[in-house]
Amino acid sequence: MWARIEPVSEVREERAGADVFTLTHRIWLRFRSDIRAGMRLRKGDRLFAIGTWRDPDETGRYLCCPCEEEVR
Repeated sequence: MWARIEPVSEVREERAGADVFTLTHRIWLRFRSDIRAGMRLRKGDRLFAIGTWRDPDETGRYLCCPCEEEVR
């Protein structure tokens, strides 16, 4: 599937003396009617959890999905 992945932000937190990073991305896809919040997208070994989605220009061409990268 075609996708455009744009990094958006990186948040660093300290938990139990260790640094924890949350990476957010904006992922653009060709329009699909079967995408739901809570689904995940994969690029190689990387996983992205979909928070929500929107049709940015309401033409049914693309979806823009704000996602968090899951670090394993």
